[in-house]
Amino acid sequence: MAISKTFLKHYGFSLLLLAAIAAGSILGWQLKEKAVVLKPLGDFFLNLLFTCVVPLVFFSISSAVAGMENAARLKKIFLWMILIFVGTGIISSLIMVAGVKIYPPAQNVELSLTPPETAQDMNVGQSIVRAFSVPDFSDLLSKKNMLALIVFALLVGLAASAAGEKAKAFTQFLVSGNAVMMKVISFIMLYAPVGLGAYFAYLVGVFGPQLFGSYMRAMALYYPLSIAYFFVGFSVYVYLAAGLKGMKIFWAKPSISYGSGRLDKNWDKIVENCGGFVVIGSDDDEYIPESVTRRLAFKLDAELHVIHNGGHLNADAGYKKFPFLLEILDKIHNH
Repeated sequence: MAISKTFLKHYGFSLLLLAAIAAGSILGWQLKEKAVVLKPLGDFFLNLLFTCVVPLVFFSISSAVAGMENAARLKKIFLWMILIFVGTGIISSLIMVAGVKIYPPAQNVELSLTPPETAQDMNVGQSIVRAFSVPDFSDLLSKKNMLALIVFALLVGLAASAAGEKAKAFTQFLVSGNAVMMKVISFIMLYAPVGLGAYFAYLVGVFGPQLFGSYMRAMALYYPLSIAYFFVGFSVYVYLAAGLKGMKIFWAKPSISYGSGRLDKNWDKIVENCGGFVVIGSDDDEYIPESVTRRLAFKLDAELHVIHNGGHLNADAGYKKFPFLLEILDKIHNH
């Protein structure tokens, strides 16, 4: 019983979404072309998500980079991030290419393609510039220019980190913006069962014969292979990063639940049930980066003390006695 409660606690909303998709598909199959009346409900949900993509990406990346004050660690993270993105992209691409070779999805499918009226020649240099930059700031507000947005967000985060104390208020704005956008996503996902159910009802009702005809081979290849890659691939990546212990944590306790906003609620409950917090950290802790300490202090709305060159603040770092900690405890007790 305890296992089932834990499972539902972590995966209940995901199961609800799958149930909504299944129910919508059955409804669309029954309604046929009449299911088009449900399309606005699905479009409304998708439009809400699309409008959140740009601010969510900007605030999440820029706030994470701005909070990293250790330049060496930031450089290391960037290098590993690029290697992981490129490496995992190559692996997933090779798996899909192998799948297509073994099970060709376009077999016995005829497509009539109309060539464009005008073709624009573009060299490699122009293609790279166009992918990673835009000529106007307003162009960054389109989800079509996601790579350019990521580059801009990285630059903003780096500039905020380099500006140090002068950019403290701006960095706080980026962190707050990220928290707000995560909350917005959690609100939108409350409507997800209705939106996804309506959208799949429309797809099955209007395009049912095509979905189960020409697209069936592609669906039969893509979805099983993607699901298998998700479970096997991510398990391998987590194992390489944190071993068996990391795998248990990753699969037993998902880090984000958009539908319930569980993490935000937990932080709120902690803050509400306690009188106040004090967070003490070091600017050169080899285990806990200063950015993590500052983020914890922000989440707890805590009084923050960062000790210069304090190491891990343990006995090995010379802290067999901690007079400063006693002063803080005495201050709290007297207050």
